[in-house]
Amino acid sequence: MQYLAEVHAGGTRTLQETLVETLPRLRRGASVLLITPSLDRAWVRPASTLRETSIAVQAVLVSPPTDADERDRARRRALLGELAVAAVPTAHLAAGASIEDLFHESGAAIAS
Repeated sequence: MQYLAEVHAGGTRTLQETLVETLPRLRRGASVLLITPSLDRAWVRPASTLRETSIAVQAVLVSPPTDADERDRARRRALLGELAVAAVPTAHLAAGASIEDLFHESGAAIAS
């Protein structure tokens, strides 16, 4: 939580830049949850580096509220594929869905 205050929407840094800048401050055993609409694949490598340094990392890819064109859907599929290859656990939050839905599904699996 100590770095959360430093990150905000609308900044001038990309997600990749923010991750690279934050990497040295995170310690083994820390956890990072990335929630982003970014389809820029450049942040996959720094996210993978977190995982490789024993930092728990998960990503939630958020779809925009308006229908994306086929090119954006293809970019999203490619990004999800790269995250899977990098072994970064990822969830996709569809437009209009509540983030609680992601946790509800996890909770149901745990309760079973």
